[in-house]
Order: sequence, then C-alpha cells, then structure tokens
Amino acid sequence: MNGGAAPSLTIEVAGVPITDNHMYGRQGARTWLLPDAVAWRDAVTYAARHASRGLDLGAWPLPLAVAVTVRAPRGDAANFLKLTLDGLKVGLGVDDAHYNPVAVQLVTTRARSRMGASITISPSSQVPTQPGLFAGLGVPAARR
Repeated sequence: MNGGAAPSLTIEVAGVPITDNHMYGRQGARTWLLPDAVAWRDAVTYAARHASRGLDLGAWPLPLAVAVTVRAPRGDAANFLKLTLDGLKVGLGVDDAHYNPVAVQLVTTRARSRMGASITISPSSQVPTQPGLFAGLGVPAARR
C-alpha cells in the first residue's frame, strides 16, 4: 500500500483452474468435491494467505472489489469463480458475500506452466445496497 493511494492486494495462483462444471463427483445421491477441485481451491487459499500476510484486511471497508484473470485452456470465465472465491474466502477470512463487484476474464493458454490466476482485491467504490434497501419507501423500521 502506498501513502495516499487506495490499498490493493494482488494474488498470483499457479495451477490448473477448475470450472464449476468439473468440480463435483457424483454417484447416486452422493456428491463430493473432486481432488483437482480441492487442489485448486487450496492453491487459492494458500496464495491468498501468503500474499495478505502482514495486512489488516479487517480495516478495509466492505465491500471488496475482486478482479480475476484466469489462465486456462478453455471454458466460460464465470464458471471459474466458484472455487476461486471459496479459496479467497478461507485464505483472506472475508466472506465472499462481501465481494462486490466481481469481474472475471479468461486468457486462453494450453501451456500448463502458464495456467493459474491473477487476483486483485481492493476496497470497492460501490455503495452497499442492503442497509438502505427500504429507505424512503415507507417501510417501518421493524420490518427492515
């Protein structure tokens, strides 16, 4: 973080990103997270913990803006977010409900050595919508 500049955190994650289409195994009524999915989520968690060491993220105002650049062979960019945000949630200790806005882009690559993700997190300039959701609508405070 620089003097008067807004704080930000950049996290680099190496590994093969997994989409939500390929994260679960199923047999009958049983569902489980596949080993590759666990590996990706844990890689994001570890990278987030390492990159945020020494930062007091609890002092940052919520919500947090999250920008993710995924480097993978193919896929729908948004489908890479589930496990990535779950890993950030554990690694940073900030519930992913507080990530707003979230932006994602996909950079295609077939080289395994280039696969992974770059994640930038900063305080959002967005105004949280929930606290004032009913303001000015004549809804009694007890019903808010």
